[in-house]
Amino acid sequence: MRIPLLTKFFFSFLLTGIVLVAILIGLIQFYAFKNFSDYVAGIEYNQLDALVEILDREFREKGSFTHLKQNHFAWITIMAAAGLTGNNPPPDEELSRQIWPGSGPDGRQPPFRPGFTGPPPQPGDRELGPRVVLLDKDKTLIMGRRFIALPEYLRPIPDKGDPVGFLGFDRAPNLSHPMDLQFLKQQTASFYLAGGLFLICSVLVSFVLAFHLLSPIRKLSRATRALGRRKFDTRIHLNTGDELGQLAEDFNWLATTLGDYERRQTRWLSDISHELRTPLSILQGELEAVQDGIRELDAASVNSLHAEVSHLIRLVNDLNDLSMAEAGMIPMTASPVDVAGLLAMTLERFRHQFEYNRIHVEVNVEERIMVQADPDRLVQVFSNLLKNALTYSDRPGRLRITCLRHKNQVGLAVENSGPGVPAHLHSRLFDRLFRVEESRNRKQGGSGLGLAICKHIILAHGGKIKAAASDLGGLGIEIKLPALGNNNAALRKNK
Repeated sequence: MRIPLLTKFFFSFLLTGIVLVAILIGLIQFYAFKNFSDYVAGIEYNQLDALVEILDREFREKGSFTHLKQNHFAWITIMAAAGLTGNNPPPDEELSRQIWPGSGPDGRQPPFRPGFTGPPPQPGDRELGPRVVLLDKDKTLIMGRRFIALPEYLRPIPDKGDPVGFLGFDRAPNLSHPMDLQFLKQQTASFYLAGGLFLICSVLVSFVLAFHLLSPIRKLSRATRALGRRKFDTRIHLNTGDELGQLAEDFNWLATTLGDYERRQTRWLSDISHELRTPLSILQGELEAVQDGIRELDAASVNSLHAEVSHLIRLVNDLNDLSMAEAGMIPMTASPVDVAGLLAMTLERFRHQFEYNRIHVEVNVEERIMVQADPDRLVQVFSNLLKNALTYSDRPGRLRITCLRHKNQVGLAVENSGPGVPAHLHSRLFDRLFRVEESRNRKQGGSGLGLAICKHIILAHGGKIKAAASDLGGLGIEIKLPALGNNNAALRKNK
């Protein structure tokens, strides 16, 4: 059974609210009863004022409390004088002895005093008198109920000075006074009413919280479905500042990335079809001309066909290299290599072409610059850069190659004398199949993939590559690679 997330959130918050309300009511009720019991005990403590004065006076007159020991009738007489007994007088002395058996010196109860208010109530009643005990200064029981072994509250006799005895009592085990019970009943009703209101608020808050938390998730769900329908312009705007907000930002980044990838793929297919269509159309035209007898299959025709086939092969090879580089699958075997040696070897391959095209080459290369790299891939990069410089430089022209070490980096720059490239197009030179119309076109033989391949190879080696204007008037390609070990600072300059 599929349970909606809104229902799960709602009941989770609601159950949490119910548990908290139940705990809150229980704690409040417990502490309210306890505090009210402490309040009643404090009142009862103050009710002993008159009894303390009477017993203080008895001690000063008799010199001790010995005459009160187990003399119940004398004790309840004193209690009555202090106002701590009931209000119904016993009918006769016999009933008083049945209630409080006497043990005076002569075996009889002393006579009742005028104003005696009757026998004490049973233990556990709200009346304080039956719960009061008299202790001597050593806290030994003199008079009172023996079941009160350790009184909870003690009051010294007298209140000031050295005590000659103590009055002790326990709080009532049950509050039975009608006013006390009515107060507790009202408090309990108030607690349950407040709990009910809290529970209703908990229901409302649970629903609002569940709806609020699920609102961003619903937006993400709708946006994800739209993204699946290739609507890459879908965006989510959340100002929550939490993990859901971060998830929305990640979704927007994903939508932007997929949109860019879609546009690149569309442009990529369009550019590839265009690049392949041109040489294939030329081949088709040449062959049809030969078939129709318009053109003879001579050496010139064969050379033209061979040039177009060579262009197709270079384009296919570059496309293969670039696709493998972008997928991170281009084979590379890293080892310590001398950049200066590789650069000199590559430059030697192009020396005759530069001389034939009247391009003067200036070299400023530091010897023994070691890097951890694949030598074949570095030669591929150097070849592409030199081929671009050879193809896109005016005749006569200049080419300057610099390779120096700066701390932990190797800096390589290849600059030509022109024509230049507008500054706003420098970053686009590394895009696939990109050409600058004024100076870089298919007639010059470039596929528009060389710099893109160079970029992926340099990045795979942990380096950086960028294009910038050269002070020679043309374009400069700058490369930085992590250096390996210490190198000698000798320079080799050739002009």
